[in-house]
Amino acid sequence: MAALDHPLLERLRDAMPNDPEMQIVGKFMRCDVLLSSGDKRYLLRFDHGRLTEIVEDPHPALAWNFALKAGPGTWERFLQDPPPPEFHDVWAAAWLGHLTLEGDIKVFMQNHFAFWRTLKLLRIQAQATSGAAA
Repeated sequence: MAALDHPLLERLRDAMPNDPEMQIVGKFMRCDVLLSSGDKRYLLRFDHGRLTEIVEDPHPALAWNFALKAGPGTWERFLQDPPPPEFHDVWAAAWLGHLTLEGDIKVFMQNHFAFWRTLKLLRIQAQATSGAAA
């Protein structure tokens, strides 16, 4: 099963510039997002639909616009393709208590389509890796 980790995020970074949908919906995406999986934390900096920086275990003083926080089991289910019920979307997982969405919800909504596509690309990259390992 795939886990949220630094190598997966690097594959996401490499996939984003070549994705035709991201080139459209990510054109104005400029935000900093904190993802956590248990006690692992990653600060992702996005600029015009590109993942420009991945900061592993960021210092608490580093600012972010919004955060998705969940345990490793939630990320494993979220990264499956297809994901099981309740893990198919950020909103479903948040409303049903599987993950926490924190921070500036206005910035999240301004970047919702681009961030949704980012998470879909993350799932695609996770599956490409687990498919190669199988």
